[in-house]
Amino acid sequence: MLGALCQTSYIFVYINPIPWLYYTFSGVAGLGGTFIWVGLGCEIAINSNDKTAHRNTCAYWGGFMAGSLAGNLYVFFAWAGHSVVTEELQRNTAIITGTISLIGSFVFLLLRPLPQDEIVKESGLSKGAMARVAGRISRVQIKCIFT
Repeated sequence: MLGALCQTSYIFVYINPIPWLYYTFSGVAGLGGTFIWVGLGCEIAINSNDKTAHRNTCAYWGGFMAGSLAGNLYVFFAWAGHSVVTEELQRNTAIITGTISLIGSFVFLLLRPLPQDEIVKESGLSKGAMARVAGRISRVQIKCIFT
């Protein structure tokens, strides 16, 4: 959910465009994208087997692409006949797409919780060891952002 909210915050920047906010929230959106993709991988790995993993990945990708198609169709019809994008068109598009994205962000709350105890058993690590590994991975990822 955090990743989706990061992505949504970037959309809302377009309501009142300020250049430094574009750059700041572009980074926030990129960070949010990593949370979404990593979370998706965990969801698919845990809730799929060898036979359903490809199908589930394709279903997510299809939904993702359908969102892009719907957004582009909206812009095509809403902006039809305009040779210049006015502030009003930009603001309305940002409000509509941002609101849809915000509603979609809450869909993540409907996902079934990951069975943490089974994950710990399968890994053979204690919860503390898993937390230390996750902490090391997070530190490496943060270092990569600034290099």
